Amino acid sequence: MATNEGVDSQRVDEAIDAYVDWQEERAHVWDAYARWGSAENGDAPLAFSAYSAALDREEQATRVYAALVAHITVAAPGQQPVPPIGRLLPW
Repeated sequence: MATNEGVDSQRVDEAIDAYVDWQEERAHVWDAYARWGSAENGDAPLAFSAYSAALDREEQATRVYAALVAHITVAAPGQQPVPPIGRLLPW
């Protein structure tokens, strides 16, 4: 991630933490998907519910990460910072 003195380091740290959280949730999605795919017929509905819940948690983690990144501005030395994209997001 490109950074400079104009970037709020706390926001960058929060975004990195949120990115890690998102990646952990993504891994849980893949694990739940594998369990659903290998579930016995009687266990498949419960395994699907677990997979669906994992997807929901990953989506939430993605939204948290996106919201944090949307408020970070970056500029190369001597250039004007790019405005944050947060104002363009519908959520």
